[in-house]
Amino acid sequence: MKSLLIALSLSLFAPVALAKGPTPQTATHEKTLVEGLKLIRDNKWDDWMQRHCSTNKLCLNDNSKKSLKTYNLPALQRRINRGCLKSGDTIKVVRTDGNPASDTVLKIFIECETTAMPVPFHLVKEGDKWTFSKI
Repeated sequence: MKSLLIALSLSLFAPVALAKGPTPQTATHEKTLVEGLKLIRDNKWDDWMQRHCSTNKLCLNDNSKKSLKTYNLPALQRRINRGCLKSGDTIKVVRTDGNPASDTVLKIFIECETTAMPVPFHLVKEGDKWTFSKI
């Protein structure tokens, strides 16, 4: 009888213990920036729009997405290919305006060409993830 009660109590609490497993890590602003730039560089613009484009600021509707594909993303792709992503798909952050720990809006300047001014990228926090708000 005692073993039956123990088995029953373990089966009742087992799902609770499993449900408390590790929580997914929220993406950092730099990780979002690198992943987004890689998708744009590799011409995976639809994937970028689904994962990293702000639905409140940039990817508002079909017209804004069409405009991004026609004008903004090709221009940014050319800039990325000139050196925004360094070897090993890393970035060189020169300056960050805003505090990623407390602010919901960031402006990150990265070096794309050594002889040019750093390029600003605007990120906004939507929920628990960072997204591009301007390009």
